[in-house]
Amino acid sequence: MEERVRARLADARAPAARARQPVASSSEKSPADASAVEEARDVVAELGAAPSAAAARRPAELTRKYSVASQHTVDTLEGLDMQLKNMQLDLDRSADAIGAPPGTGLDPKLRNDLAQLHGNLNKLLATKLDAILTGDLNSGKDDARAKRKELIRKVRASRLAH
Repeated sequence: MEERVRARLADARAPAARARQPVASSSEKSPADASAVEEARDVVAELGAAPSAAAARRPAELTRKYSVASQHTVDTLEGLDMQLKNMQLDLDRSADAIGAPPGTGLDPKLRNDLAQLHGNLNKLLATKLDAILTGDLNSGKDDARAKRKELIRKVRASRLAH
C-alpha cells in the first residue's frame, strides 16, 4: 500500500507544482490542474502529512536524562544487579548439587562454596548496597531508590532461601 501511495504522490506532485505557479487570472487554471491539486491534498492527507511538515511539527522524542551523579548511581546499581544475578546462579547450582543423590554428608567443597557465597551476599549488602546514597540525587532519585530497594530485597531473599 505504501508504494501505491508514493506513486500517487509522485504523479500528483508534477501538476500540483504547476498549479502553484502564479497565473495571470484564476480563470486560466485548467480543470486538470485543479484535480491534480486536489489529488495531491488527498495523498498528503492519506499519508498523515508530508514527511518534512510532520518532522517540523513533531517535537523530538522525549528520553529520560539523568544528571552525572544520578547516572553514576544508576550505573553502579546496574553493576551490582549483575553481580547479584551471578551469585544467584551460583546459589542455584549449589542447590541443585545438594538435591543430587544423597551421600554421606555435604561435600566440603560445596560447603565452602556456600559459605563463600553467603559472605559475598553479606558483603554486597553491607558495603556496597547500603553505601549507595540516593538523598542527594535529583533526576534519578526515585529510580535509584527503587532499584536499591529491589536489590536489597533480592539479597535478603537469597540469604534466607539458601
